[in-house]
Amino acid sequence: MRRKRKKERHAPWRGLLWLGIVLLLGYGAYTYSYAVFADQPAASSSEGEKVTVQVSDGMDAFQVGKLLKKNGLVKNAFVFWGQSKAFLDQGASIQPGVYVLDTSMDAEEILETLSGGEDSDG
Repeated sequence: MRRKRKKERHAPWRGLLWLGIVLLLGYGAYTYSYAVFADQPAASSSEGEKVTVQVSDGMDAFQVGKLLKKNGLVKNAFVFWGQSKAFLDQGASIQPGVYVLDTSMDAEEILETLSGGEDSDG
């Protein structure tokens, strides 16, 4: 004779835990997407200040983002990396060189300048 197995009952908090995880991931995705696609100056909305940066050969977008963050041009290097993936035309890339940027520029303007789409001598 076979014994009947008792149904295992899961604690009710497990469903709430999964719901919390899903909501947290959704909120994180929303805030990251908003930061990437928001049409606002990358670092400062006040009157801009000229900053000279040197992009070295072989730097990727995240490294450039760290350089820009260090110089007060962007708030987050990871967000800048995402913006470079979203805004740079396919085949375009950040070019090495010395650039005069402004703290009031938005990410698209910075990327256009760094990819050689705009004069970089300010």
